[in-house]
Amino acid sequence: MNAAGSAGDIKLSTSSGDIELELANSLGDIDLSTASGDASVQFAGERPGMRLDLESASGSKTVAFELRDLEQTKRTLKGIYGDGSRTLKIRTQSGDISVR
Repeated sequence: MNAAGSAGDIKLSTSSGDIELELANSLGDIDLSTASGDASVQFAGERPGMRLDLESASGSKTVAFELRDLEQTKRTLKGIYGDGSRTLKIRTQSGDISVR
């Protein structure tokens, strides 16, 4: 599943397959979930302030920018970028997570 553009709140889910989201600008919260597949979010323009809440049962979690208040376990990664005004939540059972 691929999506691109600018948007308000976004909620995408799939039971099997990857989710790739590329945004020129995000005006709202983002909630992505996949049971079996990778999930990636790329901000093409200026990154909004956000609270990241990432969870993968068996995959890696990669964030290409520095977070404050970072909390990380084997399954989860949480942190704040900028003013933390939006939420970026990604869940996958079997897959990697990437935020750039």
